Amino acid sequence: MEEDCETNSVPNGDLLKKIDIEEFARRVNLSYQTIYRYVKSGKLVPRRTLGGRPYFLVGDVEIYNNHFSSEPLILDGAPIYGTTK
Repeated sequence: MEEDCETNSVPNGDLLKKIDIEEFARRVNLSYQTIYRYVKSGKLVPRRTLGGRPYFLVGDVEIYNNHFSSEPLILDGAPIYGTTK
């Protein structure tokens, strides 16, 4: 079975895989500069490591793609549905 970058074809365990801003931008079809700008302006709030570095989860791609509100998208602490811890 072949796997592509869409979250619909990603096994549940992979939804919790950490990805950096550049990879997140590629998966949502935006430039990394746009994602950095969204983070800096508060439009997008990524998860952060204990050291403060921003990151996303593979499952955040689907959350981002389904966000149609003008409100900021706060991913830090957001649950990834369909996964078990």
